[in-house]
Amino acid sequence: MNGETASDPNVKEVLVECSKAYEGVTEKLKDSAAALDSKAYGDLTKWVTAAMTGSQKCSEAFKAKPDITSPLADANTEYSKLCNIVFAFFNLLAKS
Repeated sequence: MNGETASDPNVKEVLVECSKAYEGVTEKLKDSAAALDSKAYGDLTKWVTAAMTGSQKCSEAFKAKPDITSPLADANTEYSKLCNIVFAFFNLLAKS
């Protein structure tokens, strides 16, 4: 974070935004698990897509403050990759 700390108001603001975004992600992933259990593959792709939005919102919040380096950049990238794999897998299931 280039010397910034969570006590910095700008950093704190972005981290709060990320926290809210990921809070929504948790709910979407729970919905995805329920959809998988009931073989509602169309719903699964919808919920995984919605979950992907959470990490995108967090990344965008940091990009809006170019003077702050995101401590979550690597985690967000990995999360997005995993969601893309899951999305592709469930999209195939929905077509079968």
